[in-house]
Amino acid sequence: MQTGSESVEQENVATTPAATRENPNPTRLSATAPGQLRVIKRNGTVVPFEDSKITVAITKAFLAVEGGTAAASSRIHETVANLTAQVVATFKRRMPSGGTLHIEDIQDQVELELMRGGEHKIARDYVIYREARRQERDAKVELSPESQAAAKGINIVHPDGTKAPLDIDRIGTIVSEACAGLADVSESAIIDEALRNLYDGVSAKECSTSLVITARTLIEQEPNYSYAAARLLLDNLRAVGLSFMGVAELHGAFGNLGKALVALDWLEGDARGRAFHPFLGTNHRHYGWMDHFYVGLPANGMADARIHWTKPFGKAAWKAHWDVRYHLFYSPSFDNLYANEVDAVVVFKPTDFVQASFGWSVMRATEAMYTSQNRAALANAWQQWGWIAVNFSPSILL
Repeated sequence: MQTGSESVEQENVATTPAATRENPNPTRLSATAPGQLRVIKRNGTVVPFEDSKITVAITKAFLAVEGGTAAASSRIHETVANLTAQVVATFKRRMPSGGTLHIEDIQDQVELELMRGGEHKIARDYVIYREARRQERDAKVELSPESQAAAKGINIVHPDGTKAPLDIDRIGTIVSEACAGLADVSESAIIDEALRNLYDGVSAKECSTSLVITARTLIEQEPNYSYAAARLLLDNLRAVGLSFMGVAELHGAFGNLGKALVALDWLEGDARGRAFHPFLGTNHRHYGWMDHFYVGLPANGMADARIHWTKPFGKAAWKAHWDVRYHLFYSPSFDNLYANEVDAVVVFKPTDFVQASFGWSVMRATEAMYTSQNRAALANAWQQWGWIAVNFSPSILL
C-alpha cells in the first residue's frame, strides 16, 4: 500500500562547509533558528518542521484507501486540513518556545488524530504501512554517507584477475545474515569500519577477510560480535568450498531463486491399512494435499520422496511466499511407485494471527497404489483439485 507516512519525513539538505559560509542555506538556517520547531530524521539530520509534509502524508493515506477519485473531494480536502491543523496545534501547544521532534513522534500524532477523528480505516492502513516500511528499513543496512561515498570508489579484483565495482548490497546481505538474531550488534558498524580498511584494487578474499577481522575487533564492545565473526568466517569457508567444487558461479546465478529441500520420509501403516483416522474428512496430516490416502495407507506403510521449494515475493507487509512440492510415493522397499503428486500453494500472512492459502494439487496414481489399498482403481488416474484456506490463530491474554 502506498500511503504517505514517509512523506512526513523532511527533505535532507547537504551542504559543504565552504558553501554554507559563502551562501547560507535558508532551510539550514531555519532548522537552527531559535523559537522554531525542528524535526530529527531517522538518519539523525535536523531539518525545519513543515506542516505541508503532514498534509501530503494524510492526503496520500486517504487516496490509498478511497481511491484516486477522492482527490477532487472537498470533504477530503477539508478533513485533511483539519487533521493537519490539529497535529500542528498539538506540537505548538507542547513546545510554545520551539523545540525538536523526532519523525516517529509526528507520525504517532497523525495516527492519534486519525483515530480521534473517526477515520479508523485510514488509521489502520496507515499503521500497517508504517510497520511495512519499518520492516523494510530493518532489512536494509543503513550506511553512513562517508561509507556510501567510499564504496563507490572501490573495485574488487576477482581470482580470475577481472575487476568489478564493490557490490555493497551483497556485503550488506552477508553482514545482515551474520548479525540476524543477535542483540546489540550493528551491521552498519561492521561495514563502516571494514570499508575504511579497503582500497581500490583489493582482492575479493581480502574484502571477505576484512569483514571477519572487523567483527572480531568489536567483540570487546559487545560479546555477541563473536557470533557474527564466526558466521562471517563460515560464509568465507562456504565460498571456498563452492569454488573448489567449481559451482560458485552457479550458486551466484541461482542464489535468488528461493530455497529448496530434498527429503525422504517413511510413513508407517497398520494392519487395517489405515495410518490415521481423522474425525473430520481431511487428509492433511499427511505430507501431500490430495485425498488418495485418506481411505488408507498400505499395511506395510509408504515412502515419500519429495522436493520442496519456497520463495518469498511481493511487499514485505504481505509476508507472502510460494510453496511448491513434488512427491514420489513408493512402497517401503521402493519396488513399486504408488503415485506422483505436485502441490502449488501461495501463502499470505497480512497479520500475525491471519494466514490465507491458495493451492492447486495434481496427482497421478498407479495401479500399484490401489492394489496395495485393496480397492478398485479409478478410471482416471489423473486427479486434481484446488482449495482456499484461511487460518486464524488469535492470541488470548489471560
